Amino acid sequence: MFLYRLSFLIDWFDSNEISNLKLYTVLVPVIAIFDIGKTNKKFFLFNEDYKIVEEVTVNFAEIEDEDGFACEDIRALRRWVLDT
Repeated sequence: MFLYRLSFLIDWFDSNEISNLKLYTVLVPVIAIFDIGKTNKKFFLFNEDYKIVEEVTVNFAEIEDEDGFACEDIRALRRWVLDT
């Protein structure tokens, strides 16, 4: 389980009709999931109610292996997982 920083703005008007814009930040416990498919690579963060609070989808171009066959770019995939 990880903690995810969730930030949001709240704007309200006081009795003098002056806008009060305030930034709130809370730490939300989340579960991180990497879904590594052949075409799409996805990253999800789920909160305690199993609702998605963050989602990232990427695609990587295939490269050729030493025999000339198309294959996954493992270095790019590894870099994405570590950076995410």
